[in-house]
Amino acid sequence: MSRAAVWGSSVGGAYALATAALLPEAIASVCVFAPLGPYGAPGLDFTEGMSDGFREEIRVFLDDPGRARAEFQARSAEFARLSSSPAWWMDRRADRAGKDAAHSQEKADYLALVNRDGYAGGDEGWWEDWSASFLPWGFDPAAIQAPVSLWHGLRDTAAPPAHSRWLATHIPHATAHFPADEDHTNIEENNRSAAIAWVRSHM
Repeated sequence: MSRAAVWGSSVGGAYALATAALLPEAIASVCVFAPLGPYGAPGLDFTEGMSDGFREEIRVFLDDPGRARAEFQARSAEFARLSSSPAWWMDRRADRAGKDAAHSQEKADYLALVNRDGYAGGDEGWWEDWSASFLPWGFDPAAIQAPVSLWHGLRDTAAPPAHSRWLATHIPHATAHFPADEDHTNIEENNRSAAIAWVRSHM
C-alpha cells in the first residue's frame, strides 16, 4: 500500500495530525508549522503568549458566540477589502518588506490573490475554520504513530510556541524545532527546504 506525508500550517496543523492519528496505515510522516494545540487540554494555557487582540477575540467567542460572529463578520469584510491588495501586505510587513521570501513582493501578490478568491463567497468558511479551533479534536495525539516534525518560531504571538511544546510532549515520535527569530509569518517559508528533506527521509 502506498503511504503519504501530510503537511499543515497554523490551524491546518490539527487536520494534518488528525489524518495521521485516524489513518495510521496511510501516513508515513507529518510536518506541521506553528500549530495550535487542543483547546482545554490539561497543561496547555491556550492564550498565554498571544497578543491582546487574539486573547480578546477568544474571550468574546467563548462568552458570547452571537457577538463573536457579528464582530468576526465585520472584521472579515474589512480584511477582505484590504487583503486583496499586494500593497497592503507589503505595508503590513513594514521594515521586513522585501527582506526575505516570506515578506517578498511575490509573496504579497500570492496572499492578495488567495484572499481575493478566499473571500469571494463570504466568510463562512473562515468562521468555521476559526470556530473549529475551540472544538474537541476527536482524537488523542498519543495515537499518532508516524514521526512528526514540529516547527515553531519563538517570536510567534498568533500561535505561541507553548502549543508545539505541549504537542511535542504528547506525540510519541515528535521532533520540535524552535527558531529564535521567526514568527507566524515566516516559519514555514524559511524552513520549507529542511522540512521537505525531512519528509523525504521518512518516506
